[in-house]
Amino acid sequence: MDFGVSVGPEPEKIENVPEEFDFVELAIGEKEIRPEEIDEKKLSQRLEAKAFDLVVHLPFRQPVATGVEELNEALLEYFDRLLEFSAGFDAEKAVVHPNMREEESEIQQEVLRDQIEELKALGEEHGIEVVFENVGQFDTLEMFDLAEIIEDAGASMCFDTGHGFAEAGQEITETFLENEGDNISHIHAQDTRENEDLHLPVGSAQIDFEAFFSKIEDFEGTMCLELFTSDPDYMILSKEKVEKAFAGDS
Repeated sequence: MDFGVSVGPEPEKIENVPEEFDFVELAIGEKEIRPEEIDEKKLSQRLEAKAFDLVVHLPFRQPVATGVEELNEALLEYFDRLLEFSAGFDAEKAVVHPNMREEESEIQQEVLRDQIEELKALGEEHGIEVVFENVGQFDTLEMFDLAEIIEDAGASMCFDTGHGFAEAGQEITETFLENEGDNISHIHAQDTRENEDLHLPVGSAQIDFEAFFSKIEDFEGTMCLELFTSDPDYMILSKEKVEKAFAGDS
C-alpha cells in the first residue's frame, strides 16, 4: 500500500510533507488551483526532491450530472483538459466527486451513470485511473447505490472514511466495506464525528479504523491522509495509526 497526503490546492505545502510518504494529492481546477496558476517547473522540482508521485483531485463544486446536456458536455471537456495537464506529471489517479444537481432525479441518475463511464474513458486516454468518491451525505447517491453504478461502469471507487461515517455510521459502513471493498482503489483517511465531515487526524474522533480496515485487509491501493492540518507530526502519527489498524493492533 502506498501512503500519501492531501495538500489541497497549495503545491507549496509539498515541501512540508515528510519523506516517509509516497505521493501527494493536489486539488486542481476551478475554485482550487487552475493549471495556468501552477508553476510547472517548480511543481516538478518539488515532487522530484522527495521522490513523490502525484494524485490529483478534480474540482467538485460543479455537479458532474445536471439536467442540461450542454453543462454535462462542458464538464467532460474541462475535466479532459485537467486530465491532460495531470498526465504531464505522470499522475496515477484522479479523484472525482460524482455529485448531481438533483440527487432525487432518476433522469439525472442515468446521466451520472453516463458521465462516470465517459470520465473513466477519458482517464484511460491519458493513462490516469479516475476514481469516484463517496459523497452521499452531500449531493449524490448513497454509497451503496453509487458503488453499483461504479461497478457497472467497470470503474473504481475512492472511499472517504469520514464521508462514509457521516452518511451511514460505523456498522453500516463496515458492511459497505465488506461488500464493496474489492472495487476500492483509493482511500481518503480522515477521522470525524457523527454527521460531520471534519478531516481530523486518524484516531482523534469517533471512527473505529481497525473495524473499518478489517473488512478490506487485503487492500493494496493508495491511501491518502486527507487531513485539515499542515503539521507533519499529525501526518506521521495518522500514517502509523492506519498501519496499526490494518495490522489489527490499534
